[in-house]
Amino acid sequence: MSNLSSVGDSESSSYYAGTKAADNPTGKMQGRLGTWGRTIIILGWIIEVIIFAFLFFLWNGEGTASGGQRASKFWRWIMLSQLASQSATLSSMILQMIVDAQATVCTALVAALMLEARDVRVSDIPRFSVLRAINGGPSSIAEPLASAPRKFFRSWPAFLVLLLYISTLAVQFSSTILVTDFRQTSLLEYSTQRRVNALSTTPDLLESPTNATEYMAQAWEMAPTSFPPFAEQVVESPLELEGLSDTGNIKRAFLPFTSQGRQYLREYQGAAVTYKSRVTCSRPTVEGSLQFKLAAGSYFPRIRGNVTWTSEEAFANFSCSQGETLCTRAFDCPVPYAVNNSNLSSILSRQPTSLCLFNGTDQTSGLHTSFSDIFLVLNSDTNYQDWLDFNVSNQTNTLGRYNGPSFSQGPTLSSNEWVEYGFGPVAKLNMTVCQNTITMGFENITAAATVDLEEPTLNYDSSARVWETGDVLELMNIGNTSNATRGIMKISDTSAYTEADLGSMMQGSFNYDWLSAQNHFGADIFVNQFNHLVLNRIKGGVLNSEGAENYSVYFCSHCYMDGDLTDPHPSLSVIFHAILNKTGSVAPAMQSLLFWMAQNQYYNSFSGFDFGENSTMVYSKTVNIPQEWNGITAVAAVVSLNMICVAMITWLFLRRTNYSKYGDIWHTIAQILSPDLRHLLERASRATDKQIKKSLEEAGSEDVDAGLYLLESGRVVVLRNNAPFQHMAVDRMKTGLSTETPISSHVAK
Repeated sequence: MSNLSSVGDSESSSYYAGTKAADNPTGKMQGRLGTWGRTIIILGWIIEVIIFAFLFFLWNGEGTASGGQRASKFWRWIMLSQLASQSATLSSMILQMIVDAQATVCTALVAALMLEARDVRVSDIPRFSVLRAINGGPSSIAEPLASAPRKFFRSWPAFLVLLLYISTLAVQFSSTILVTDFRQTSLLEYSTQRRVNALSTTPDLLESPTNATEYMAQAWEMAPTSFPPFAEQVVESPLELEGLSDTGNIKRAFLPFTSQGRQYLREYQGAAVTYKSRVTCSRPTVEGSLQFKLAAGSYFPRIRGNVTWTSEEAFANFSCSQGETLCTRAFDCPVPYAVNNSNLSSILSRQPTSLCLFNGTDQTSGLHTSFSDIFLVLNSDTNYQDWLDFNVSNQTNTLGRYNGPSFSQGPTLSSNEWVEYGFGPVAKLNMTVCQNTITMGFENITAAATVDLEEPTLNYDSSARVWETGDVLELMNIGNTSNATRGIMKISDTSAYTEADLGSMMQGSFNYDWLSAQNHFGADIFVNQFNHLVLNRIKGGVLNSEGAENYSVYFCSHCYMDGDLTDPHPSLSVIFHAILNKTGSVAPAMQSLLFWMAQNQYYNSFSGFDFGENSTMVYSKTVNIPQEWNGITAVAAVVSLNMICVAMITWLFLRRTNYSKYGDIWHTIAQILSPDLRHLLERASRATDKQIKKSLEEAGSEDVDAGLYLLESGRVVVLRNNAPFQHMAVDRMKTGLSTETPISSHVAK
C-alpha cells in the first residue's frame, strides 16, 4: 500500500481547484439540526427542568412542620404510599434517557465541528463522517481522541465532548446518588375515628380480695415491665422558694391504647383517665431524740419527737388544720441502716432511705376525689454498728426502749429542702418533709406529639455495672428536657363530661343493662369506682396505714429497719435513687414513683376496658423519604454541567458549521468519496481498521489531519490538509460523466 502516499496525482489535483469558492451552506442554521435533533435538545431541556422541579418538590415538600403536617396532599400521598424512592428512581431513569439522547445528538454535532474545522486524522475520517448520522454517544469520539489526550484541550469541541462524556457517565448513577439522601422518618397519616374505651365498668381486675392490706401492698412490690408514654399538661408551675422543692401541679393522662397502638400515636382527641399530682418537700425543724428499741435480741434505732414545717397555700387544706401554713406533727419512725451479710458484690443500692408516713388525713372525703400524704424522709449513710456505739444504759418508761442523743443541739447542716442532724462524729441523719396530692379524673383531652412516643425499659449494663436509667428519667422530665426528646404527648385542651356524655358511653359496656334499670345512679358511678380502685391499690394499706408507730416505706434492698413497713420492688428503689441522686430532691422521685404505680394498675386492667366514646386519632407512619441534600445537589450539578455542554456544542454547531446536517446519512458518505481518498477507500473494501491505520503509518500519513472543503463546483468533500490544489479541473470531470447515468450524476453533484 505504498502508493497511498501518492494519491495527490495530476488527475486528483485538477479536481481540487477553487477552494475559495463562495459559501453554499447545506441549509438554514436550525434546519441543519433536523426535526429530531431540535426536538431532543429543546424538549429534553424542558423535561429536565420539569424533572428537577419535581425532585426539588419531593425533597422540600415536607415543610417545617413536624411530620409533614402542612405538606401538600400530593406530597403526602406520594410519601405515605411509599412511592418516594420509586419516584426518584423513575425521574432519574427519564433523566438518563434524555441525557443519553442529547449526548447522541451532541456527539454528531462535535463530529461535524471537528470535520469542518479540519481537525481529524485521515484514519478517523470515515468514523467522524458517519458519526454525524449514527453514533453511540460521546464515547464514539472520546475513544479515538484518547490516543492523543492533548487534543481534548486544544479545541473547544474536543474539550466539550470530554465533559459531555464524563457528565453523561455520571448521570447513569443518578438513581443511586439520589437514594443516598433517603432516611427513615415518621410522617403523619390521615386522621381516623373509632370508639376508644378508656376504663372498665367492672371492678374484677382491680378489686381487692379478702386480705385487702396484703393485696394492696403488692402494688408496691410489683416491678413495672415498662414505662409507657403519656399525655401531659403543666397546670401550675413549681414554686421557687428557699428551703422548698416543688414539682408543680402536673396533669397526666393515661393513653387508652396497647403498647403498639401508643408507639405511633401522634394526635389524640377523646376520653382519657387523668392523674393530677403535686409533691413539695420542705426543710423541717425537728425536736425529739434518737432511741433504740429492743426486739429479737437486737437494738433497732428509731427517732421520736415532733416535726414542724411550712406548708404552702396549695397544701394548706390537706396538711394543716383550719388552713394553717405552719404545721406540726408528732412522729415515731424507724431509722434505716445498711447491712452487709455477704462479701459478694451487689447490683443494688446500699443507700438507706425511708418514707416515714404520718397518719392519713382527710380520709373521709373518699379516695376517688383526692387524698394527701405527708411523710418524713430519712436518709443516712450510717451503718448499724455506728448506731450501736451510743450509750443506751438509761431505760425509758416504754418497755424495751432506750434513750439516745436528743435533737436539742440543732441541725449540723441545712441545704435546700434537707436538714442534717448529727449524733456524734459518724452517725448523721438527713431529713425533709414531703407533701403529696393526687386527683384523678375522666376528661376529654386533646393531645399531640411531635415525634413517635418512647416506651423505655429499665436495664442493667453488666459490663459497665450500672443501671441504665437515663431514658426512664428523661421520660419523666428529670433534667428539664423537651417534650420531643421525652417522647410524650402534650395536652393542649381538656374538658369535663356531662352526665349525658357519660350515659352515652355506657352503651356497649358490661353493666349497661344494670345501669339502665336504675333510676338513682348515673354513669359517673363507674368512673368514680374505677379511679377509686386504681388509687386504692397504691394508697390503701400502705400510705393510709395508722397506728401507734408510723408506717414506713424504705427504698434500699440491702437495708433494714424495725416496725411496720413496706419494701418496694428493687426496680422501684433503683429508679427512686436515680432521680434522688440526679436532682437532690425527693419530690420528683416520689411524684414519678406514684404515677408509675397508678399507671401500672391502669394498664393491668386494660383488657377489661368497656367505657369510652368515638375518638379521633392521627398515627405516624415510618417511611423512607429524602432528608439530606448532598445527593440531589450532586445530581443537579452533573446535569447542569451536561446541559451547559449541550448548549455550547449546539451553539458552536450552528455558528461554525455549514456543510453538515444531523441525522442525514447520505451526505456523510458522499463527502468522503473524493479522489483524495479514492485509492484508500478502494483498498479498504476488505481491510480492517487496523490494517488501514498501519498502511497510513507506513506511508507517513497517519498524523495528517483532514476535513471538509467546499469546491467551486459546489461539492463538499473531505480533503487532507496537505492535498494539492494547483489545477482547475472540476468542471471537466463533472461534464465528462456519462449522461446515461443521471442518478449517479445527480449524486456526484
